[in-house]
Amino acid sequence: MPQPLSSSPALGEITAHLDSLLESERYGSPASKGAPDISWNGLQVAARREDSHVAKVGLAVDSGLSILQHAADAECDLLIVHHGLFWGSCSPKISGIVGEKIRTLVQGGCSLYASHLPLDGDPTFGNAAQIARKLQLQEVSPSFFFNGVPVGVTGRLAEEGARESVIDEARKTIIPAHGETLVRTLSFGTPTVRTIGIATGSASSLLPNAKELGCDLFISGEPKHESYHLAKELRMNALFAGHYFSETFGVRAVGEHITKEYGIPFLFIDEPSGI
Repeated sequence: MPQPLSSSPALGEITAHLDSLLESERYGSPASKGAPDISWNGLQVAARREDSHVAKVGLAVDSGLSILQHAADAECDLLIVHHGLFWGSCSPKISGIVGEKIRTLVQGGCSLYASHLPLDGDPTFGNAAQIARKLQLQEVSPSFFFNGVPVGVTGRLAEEGARESVIDEARKTIIPAHGETLVRTLSFGTPTVRTIGIATGSASSLLPNAKELGCDLFISGEPKHESYHLAKELRMNALFAGHYFSETFGVRAVGEHITKEYGIPFLFIDEPSGI
């Protein structure tokens, strides 16, 4: 196990900081009627006491068993994920694969923190905001409000660009050079693009919202079947660049913030789903 730095934060301190930073309470929890998020955001598994020090942080999109084992083997004290273990009215039974995942974390001394919609819609650290920054969009603002909270952003290119070149640049920005994923481009809108809407993951149902917001292009991760006719009927352009790859940006941004704030290293555990 890595030796804690003299200035390394306690588990309770760093998770409280993340709760405040990402405004987790704003997105509610499954226990709150009408809450926007079905994820139990925040510290989901405390593998050690909350006053124990965190000397190394792991980051990942998902909380698959192989990822949890990787984090434990790498001696991470805390793993921050976008997709956690507990959702909605989850069963109170800690058995089967869930039990195995928790045993892996506890035996490895690695706590688990999850941030779902807060890490989609946050105007600084969110997946959409980070993609907008990398695309050098201007006038970026929180958008695609769901039960009163944003889950994406809109922004504008400095200059109007040809649809194909803008989509190609966005694809290259989101998907690593050697990344393999299901990509779908729907070109039913204007031949040029200036205003872009971004809502990552599985947000294809927000196509009508993008149209209402005056977007020339909507960027998301994973399309549903009905997206084709929806985009065609709305005369919209859309890029679906993969659920996984569209949601690697938020956790990475949080990791960079933690290193800057506390001076502790982070490890991004990359396990693309191809979806």
